Amino acid sequence: MPLIEDIQMKIDDQGNEYTEIKGSDLVMCQDAYALWQAFEGELKTPLGACKGWMTTNYGSRLPQLIGSNLTFDILEPEVKDMIVETAGHYSQIGDVEIDINSDDWTKGIINATVTLYTVFGQITENFTYNTGNCD
Repeated sequence: MPLIEDIQMKIDDQGNEYTEIKGSDLVMCQDAYALWQAFEGELKTPLGACKGWMTTNYGSRLPQLIGSNLTFDILEPEVKDMIVETAGHYSQIGDVEIDINSDDWTKGIINATVTLYTVFGQITENFTYNTGNCD
């Protein structure tokens, strides 16, 4: 029996997020992938944007990069720090590995492969974030 269960979301090639549906049923995800979905959503939410009880520290500093025009060499360590910092919000995540691809950096797109080592096991997913910047 899963410890975490959520409605599975998908992101298309244009970055649009939608609910996964099979026939007329919602598709559910569990444990490691449900944790990944929560983590990915928090990465894309500005820190402090959610107002309410127990949400003061929800979000990440990653959205602060929107509009910045810094080079890959300067921002790569900062992006990694932001991802690791957000992972620290989750007691279920023990460690994080991040590999950032510099190929799309000049288009303002952060493409990373993120591996989370969780209480549910290891999960590796691609993470894309568009800062809207161009070097």
